[in-house]
Amino acid sequence: MTLRDAHAGNVRSLSVVGAAASSRKAARKQKAPTKPDRSPLKALSDVTLRSAARLRKWAIRAKIYGLPADLKVVEALNQAVSALGDAAIGLSRVPADWKPARGSGSMMAVLDEGAIVRIKQEHRALRIELRDASTKLAVVRAVGGKVVCKVNGGKDEGLLIVVPRVHLEKVDEK
Repeated sequence: MTLRDAHAGNVRSLSVVGAAASSRKAARKQKAPTKPDRSPLKALSDVTLRSAARLRKWAIRAKIYGLPADLKVVEALNQAVSALGDAAIGLSRVPADWKPARGSGSMMAVLDEGAIVRIKQEHRALRIELRDASTKLAVVRAVGGKVVCKVNGGKDEGLLIVVPRVHLEKVDEK
């Protein structure tokens, strides 16, 4: 039924049209089925294989375009495809029960207990007690985005302070 029919007095048909429209809205609002949980390794492997396939297509296109041979574009793309294939094979060899180290996506590995760090130059002005560039800190504990440090040297020797992780840089011990 159209709106003209409904306006002519057939109100019942308008409610049917309205009900159909609301059911279409409800169907649109339904969530798409979610993907099954995948491990980060499986996701990385899938991305690597898709990238290799994409590069393989571009290598074929580059060959068809007839690019100058001295640029060696096709060879470089084929080497990249080979390297990505090797990476996918390496990822498939990782044991299924392997888990990445906690916090490995950040500076967690760098900031182990006892690591020597200092405040970055751009953040030193915020710390009155640590304005001296030679003041080094020893990491006592790293929790989330905050790091508990012990001041080594200077008049504040032994002072414990809490510093945001992004304000720190590792000191090269030489």
